Amino acid sequence: TVAGYLIGAGGAAHSYLMYGTSWTSDKGWPWSPLFDVEYGRPLGPPTRSVVGNDTVWERRFTSGAVATVTCTQGSRSCPGNITGIPRGL
Repeated sequence: TVAGYLIGAGGAAHSYLMYGTSWTSDKGWPWSPLFDVEYGRPLGPPTRSVVGNDTVWERRFTSGAVATVTCTQGSRSCPGNITGIPRGL
C-alpha cells in the first residue's frame, strides 16, 4: 500500500495515505514503521516497464528509497515493495 502511494502521489505538495481494514471502521488500522520514513522528494516521475507478463512501476526518492509495484497480467493483486530505506528504521 505504501509503495503504491509513493508511486502515485510521492512528492505532491499536499497528500495523505488513509489505510484501514474497512470503509466504516479504523479499529483494525495497523501502524507500520514505513509511515515514519522520510522518503524525500521523488527524483522524477514514476517509470513503467514490462517484463514478461508483469508490468512494473517504480519511483526513486532522494533518500535512496525505491518504491516498486508489480502487476501480473490477469491477477487482481499488485504487490508492492520499498527498498533502500534509510538505516535506523
